[in-house]
Amino acid sequence: GQLDGHGDMAFKPLFNEESGALTSGQNSMAYGLIVTAFISEGQLNLRLTHSPDYRSRRDVHLLAEGFKKTLKNMVEHCLQTATGAYSASDFKAADINNEELDLLRRQMSTSAPEDILTDEENFEDF
Repeated sequence: GQLDGHGDMAFKPLFNEESGALTSGQNSMAYGLIVTAFISEGQLNLRLTHSPDYRSRRDVHLLAEGFKKTLKNMVEHCLQTATGAYSASDFKAADINNEELDLLRRQMSTSAPEDILTDEENFEDF
C-alpha cells in the first residue's frame, strides 16, 4: 500500500531506519516466500523474505532481479507515447463503451474544454 501522501491518514515514521525482523529467525514460516511491497516517498519498496527450505538465497536474488527488470521494462513501455490509449474498461464508473469513449475523444480534440462542459448536445450521444 501507499504509506505516505494521504493528508491526515499519512503514515509518517519517526525514524528513517530499518526496524529489523518482525519475527525471530527461529520461527518457521507459513509460506516459503513472503513478498512485502509498499510505496513511500513515490518509490516502490519490495522485500522478499524466504525460508532456507524454500529456495537458495541465490534463487531468490535471481527472482528479485527478474522482477525488477520486468517492472522496469513495463514502465518504459507505458511511458512511450505510441503505446496506446485508454479504453472504456479504464472508466467503469462512467458506464460507457469504447465507441462512446472514442466519440468523447474526438469532441475533446476539436473543442475547447469550456465548450465540452457547457454544450448539452455533446452529451446527447451518450
